Amino acid sequence: MPMEEALVGRLQGAPDVALYAGVQYSWFGFNRGESGLRVALRLISAGEEWTHDGPDGLNEPRVRFDVEGEDAVQVMALARAIICEMHRPADVEGVIFHPAQLAADRTFDAEELGGGVARLRRQLEFLFFYEEK
Repeated sequence: MPMEEALVGRLQGAPDVALYAGVQYSWFGFNRGESGLRVALRLISAGEEWTHDGPDGLNEPRVRFDVEGEDAVQVMALARAIICEMHRPADVEGVIFHPAQLAADRTFDAEELGGGVARLRRQLEFLFFYEEK
């Protein structure tokens, strides 16, 4: 299973993260007009580790999580649940995730969607090691 698929599966199966029913996940972002609680994932750097003989099988990517929604309490709570989950090791169908380091944590001004609705965003960036068996 590819790391990207395993990471989404990990988030969907994590008890603290799963408390927020209906969360949408995407590696390619969302349309501007879409609403609801969602997490857009982006690979910032692949982090492939090498030796003199080539890749060593232990990867260290930097991944950004854009946690978005219209309810500030839910956005902040979901972001905290993701942080707690990423700090734990996990094995998702042969993809071994080691504890992640929170490298950046940003909040952004609300984006007005019209009709008195605003989208809120908290951006997390993690640096973690993983290996595929």
